[in-house]
Amino acid sequence: MCKKLFLFPIILLSLLTGCTNSISTFSAPDLNEKGIVLLSVTDRGLFASTGVIFSVEANQTKERLVVKDFPIALPTQAKVKKFFGAFALPEGNYKFTSYRFIQTAGTPIKEPNEPLTFTVKKGEIVYIGNFDVTRFLESGIFRDKYDEDITTFKSEYSWLNGLNIKKELIQPVWWSSEEGKKMREKMEKSQNK
Repeated sequence: MCKKLFLFPIILLSLLTGCTNSISTFSAPDLNEKGIVLLSVTDRGLFASTGVIFSVEANQTKERLVVKDFPIALPTQAKVKKFFGAFALPEGNYKFTSYRFIQTAGTPIKEPNEPLTFTVKKGEIVYIGNFDVTRFLESGIFRDKYDEDITTFKSEYSWLNGLNIKKELIQPVWWSSEEGKKMREKMEKSQNK
């Protein structure tokens, strides 16, 4: 019995860490076999999360993108954090299948209302955008924050300096639950009056 209890944390840790493709900030990945995806997340929540887990799929293979590196508090906006992630993925056409916040209690998984896709090519580095999410609305949208994000990516992932980074932005469509969609529509109507 003690042996089983001892092995449980080791197995759990290997499952949690073995499913992501995040890249070390110190050493450049092998670009001969995979492509690199850069993604940031802006979390506009009342209570801080410690990152976001995205699930993506290509060629019947699922990958997890855990965006939790370099949490930066945005000084101009209270309780807003920005996270960064760089991922090595096999070549393919990917689609997002879900996201959830990393919190002590966890959050429900959110599935996109319409396809959100991006392409990975061997040897290429691509910035796909900033997922700007407002948790109380249960809504998020991909935005172009390339100019401000690329500075952080290059300072934290020093191997990016001098490399060509393409911009292939995710279509800016709201990704929200039905409740969040209704609340957002009410807010937009009240602003247009």
